Amino acid sequence: MNFSVLGCLLLAHFIVDFPLQFKKFLNLRNSTDWKKCLTGNVIHGAIYFAVSIVSVVYYWSVSILLIVLIISLLHAFIDFIKSLAIIKKPFRKYSVKIFLLDQIIHILVIYFVLYLINMDPPVSEAVKTQSEKIISSFNHLTAGVTYNQKLLFSFVLLFIGLWGVGMFIRILFNGMNLKQYKRAINLKLELVIHNKKEGANDGGFIIGILERLFIIVSIVLNMPLVIGFILTVKSVARLKKFNDERFVEIFIIGSFISFISAIVIGYVIKSLKVISY
Repeated sequence: MNFSVLGCLLLAHFIVDFPLQFKKFLNLRNSTDWKKCLTGNVIHGAIYFAVSIVSVVYYWSVSILLIVLIISLLHAFIDFIKSLAIIKKPFRKYSVKIFLLDQIIHILVIYFVLYLINMDPPVSEAVKTQSEKIISSFNHLTAGVTYNQKLLFSFVLLFIGLWGVGMFIRILFNGMNLKQYKRAINLKLELVIHNKKEGANDGGFIIGILERLFIIVSIVLNMPLVIGFILTVKSVARLKKFNDERFVEIFIIGSFISFISAIVIGYVIKSLKVISY
């Protein structure tokens, strides 16, 4: 299997599903009108196809075109099924389980389509026992990894850490905050929640991205001690809200998820040694 192509396709996937997940198309995909829902998912699939083609243009061939086409069609189909499930029970859009399951299925589809079309020699001829299969797969995965492949997978991890974690936290908190209205949301009743909006639109989401970027870069550059600076600045900026017990709980949960994920991803990228000291 060409792991450079796999890395390119994974990078394209996370770019399309995270930064390029525009609200306009997302609302269209979750529309109660199934035709609009289908149209939104077709547009999303087309964007996915275009970005994927660009990502693997260096490895261009007929088989690559076939791989990207099949993955894009399956991606749009999976998202259409997900949209129908959300339309049936709208509260599912706030489900962390569905978010994670959706991403896992998409990643497995990319891997298996690439594997099946670029079929390696039959496993039964190469290895005979299950333990030998595992060892052989691990050695095949780690052996001969080039610098470009390491750099590519570093960018994949970066998009997961910056946008993926941010979307995970957003869905988690939306689900927690709206759980009391779950029945009303699933009955498709219109909710009018009077809540004073403070700060810029998506301000917290953008701050989270910058926060994790700072942590990851600090670790990769071997300067982990400056991470404390982020927590200090973040705490001082929200000091006035610390009297609100609910806010403090959300602040701590969100900060821990953000910090832990960024630290883990930072050390994984550092272990790939894409930057020389």
